[in-house]
Amino acid sequence: MNSKEIMDILSKHWSDAAAFTDITYITENWQQKIEEEGEKVPEEELWDGELAAFVFRVGNYHVRVAHRIYRICKSAVMYDPQNEKPVNKAEMELIKKDAGVYVGQNRQFRLAQEIAAKSCGTSENDFIIICRLTHAVNYSWCESVKCICTAKKSKCIPDEDADLFVWKMYVGDSFSVDTVYKMEPTGRITELVLHPFDPDIGEAEFRER
Repeated sequence: MNSKEIMDILSKHWSDAAAFTDITYITENWQQKIEEEGEKVPEEELWDGELAAFVFRVGNYHVRVAHRIYRICKSAVMYDPQNEKPVNKAEMELIKKDAGVYVGQNRQFRLAQEIAAKSCGTSENDFIIICRLTHAVNYSWCESVKCICTAKKSKCIPDEDADLFVWKMYVGDSFSVDTVYKMEPTGRITELVLHPFDPDIGEAEFRER
């Protein structure tokens, strides 16, 4: 996905005068890049279930990317991210001793990449989780991030008032779905879902998640 494709979608579904202020493309070496260029979060500041986290800047936002382990919700027939909880300290110690026994196909826990962010004008502890990226335990589907960018509705708007966009792609056996998350400087998050089987996809808008 290039900048023109991204801007075409933002122009169609958000603002026809939209303008980028910054953009980060997600490539195969993206994880290596954020580990080399991002600021590593000290171990004592990691959230429950986190193995590691890094913070880097995109436009007027600090973006926090973490590897986090969640307890699989066994009662759900399908993936139920709202009800999966981060592992506790005791569970984390078990996983650290032998991750292969506990994480992966038919196991108890799920490894996810989690993206959070905050406006550069807020305090140090105001990161808000935007989305989680993971996969089915049998790898029948997976999620990844395509790009992270900042844009404003028109060139007349100051760069510090730009919104942050995180582009997530779901890939399944027979179709894929793009979800674009938009964070405003106030911390409000909305999402645009582009589902190939939606007959009204051309009229899709950013809505409360």
